[in-house]
Order: sequence, then structure tokens, then C-alpha cells
Amino acid sequence: MDQKETKIDQKETKMDQIETKMDQKETKIGQKETKIDQQETKIDQKETKIDQKETKIDQKETKINQQETKIDQKETEMNHKETKIDQKEIKIDQKDIKIDLFFFGPSPMPFGGSTVLETYSSTTSRSRPRIRGESIRG
Repeated sequence: MDQKETKIDQKETKMDQIETKMDQKETKIGQKETKIDQQETKIDQKETKIDQKETKIDQKETKINQQETKIDQKETEMNHKETKIDQKEIKIDQKDIKIDLFFFGPSPMPFGGSTVLETYSSTTSRSRPRIRGESIRG
């Protein structure tokens, strides 16, 4: 019976060793699962940070778009004001022209009218009229 008991003891020892190896493998599997969970947590945290940064970028883009819209509105207002100023300047120019024509337009008066003399010599034909101050002989 000693041999049978010894064989049984040996088999029980092998079984214990197999169970120990299985326990060690289960422990390693648990450790690897824990590492995987930790890595997934880190990935989730990084994704959250990326999402937060994208949200900040979107907010900044929205602010930029709002500022560009305000700038466009101010440019439009400036263009309207410039157009009004241009229109007022045109009216002023038109009034100045009317005043100039009234006071300085063609006139038989000695100080108004053309600078070109319309006198011709009866003995010579000229191709152009004389300019004021030009002598008859050239």
C-alpha cells in the first residue's frame, strides 16, 4: 500500500502544481486586464482632452466669425458714410460750378471771358488766333 499511497501523493502534488500554475496564469490574466483597463482609461482621458480642445477651438472660431461679422458691418457702415460724403461733395462741386459760371463764366466784361483774342489782321491770314499779349508781327 505504500507504493499506492506514494503514487496518490505524487498525483496530488502534480494536481496542486497544476492548480498553482493555473492560479498564476489567472493572476497574470487579471494583471493584463488591469493594464488594458488603465490604458483604456488613459485613452478616454486623452479623448476627453481632445474634445475639450476642439470645443475651445470651435468657441474661438465662433468669436472670430462674430468679430469678422462686426467688422463687415462696420465696413458697410463706413461705405455708406463715404457714399453720403461723396454725394455731398458732388452737390458742393455742382454748386461751386454754378457759382463759377455765374461769376466767372463767358462775359463781354473786360476781366471775364476767353484769353484768346479774336482779332485778325486784314492783310495776312492766320492759322490760329493770337494769344493776349502777342504782337501782330509775331
